[in-house]
Order: sequence, then structure tokens, then C-alpha cells
Amino acid sequence: MEATTQKTEPRHIQSRVGKRPIIVPKGVTAALKDGAVKIEGPKGKLSRTIPAGVDVKIDGGKVTVTPMATRERSSSEAPATARR
Repeated sequence: MEATTQKTEPRHIQSRVGKRPIIVPKGVTAALKDGAVKIEGPKGKLSRTIPAGVDVKIDGGKVTVTPMATRERSSSEAPATARR
């Protein structure tokens, strides 16, 4: 029996929770700077680097994180499908 492979478009599956915008509370600021999201508030500071293939938008008091749909995965990012 021969295995056949089909080329399909990469799917970006995201949970329903992941599709919701993040509400920024009063007294907290969110900013995009140098490829990172920086959050500052009364309890301290937080900075996280944005990985390749992820789009972050800050609009008013909401932060939205989505996968980039137009980007193709490189071979190093493709899931391991070969069996030995």
C-alpha cells in the first residue's frame, strides 16, 4: 500500500477563547515596541516578545492577538509527519 500525500493550505486553528480581545483595565497601559508587547500598571511591568507568525493589535482598551493567515510555514516549523 502506497502512502499518498496531498498539499493543503496550512490551517490556523484557534480556540474560541483565543479569538476574544483582551480588555486592558483602567490604570494599565499596553504598547507594542521593538517586537514585544509591553504592559505597565500599578502592580508592575511585563514584556513579552511576539513570536513570528503572530499579529498583535492594540486598539483603545483592547489587545487582539491573531495568527498571520498569509504567512507560509517554513520547513522547520512544519509538524513532524514522517514515520521511521
